[in-house]
Amino acid sequence: MLFGMGNPLLDISASVENEFLQKYSLKPNDAILADEKHASLYTELVEKYDCSYIAGGATQNTLRVLQWVVQMPEVLTVSIESILTVATHAYDNGKVFSMNLSAAFLSRLFKEQMMQAFPYIDILFGNETEAREFADVHKLETKDVTEIAKLVSKFPKKSAVQRMVVFTQGADDVIVVQGEKVHTCTGICRCTQIGDKGCH
Repeated sequence: MLFGMGNPLLDISASVENEFLQKYSLKPNDAILADEKHASLYTELVEKYDCSYIAGGATQNTLRVLQWVVQMPEVLTVSIESILTVATHAYDNGKVFSMNLSAAFLSRLFKEQMMQAFPYIDILFGNETEAREFADVHKLETKDVTEIAKLVSKFPKKSAVQRMVVFTQGADDVIVVQGEKVHTCTGICRCTQIGDKGCH
């Protein structure tokens, strides 16, 4: 299992004159941390020059290429052994092990592999479509997401810690179940405008 930690970046590349560099106190072939005096640089660059946009950062680039090589970014489908190694380590050392249902088809096509890891799962995440597919595969006889969460939280578990199940439902309530406790999380902040001040 490969983990990547880094800063995702968006490079904006363009050929400019020396006057542009001087205007913003920049040097050729240099790297700086931008501050307030560079706030208008981005708008001017985009409006006056032919720009190329390159998503990257070393970590993101490495993981992108690795995904092309591996072809299957969902580890459950290629290495249940890796998942079980992490799961048993978490169990043996009193750490929290969480997992995501990831995609509806996994519950059906990779049921056996998923259920090998299931007893170790302390926190399970998923969306409403994945939850209903999981319920159908395991014959839970309900399509109610809250009821599914209650039932899934009681599936056999290695440790004595009660499993938490978190199911999202798009713009609807998030369902959180642990033991007999059921919580619904509501309220979505709808931003009409996102400024870029301070995000340089």
